[in-house]
Amino acid sequence: MSAEKNGGVWSFQCDSCPEAVTTNERDFHAALSEAKAEGFIAFNRGGIWFHKCAGCKGGD
Repeated sequence: MSAEKNGGVWSFQCDSCPEAVTTNERDFHAALSEAKAEGFIAFNRGGIWFHKCAGCKGGD
């Protein structure tokens, strides 16, 4: 799972490596903004959402 709410806050896991970012946000959109500030990207392919960290977002 690439986005998960745990303990009331959101975290995002890169779908290509073990890199993850845990935010302090309870609101999904605020959490996604925080993850993007850390270099993560989110994209939809075929109706499925994926997340990649700064190190993996260049490869596909």
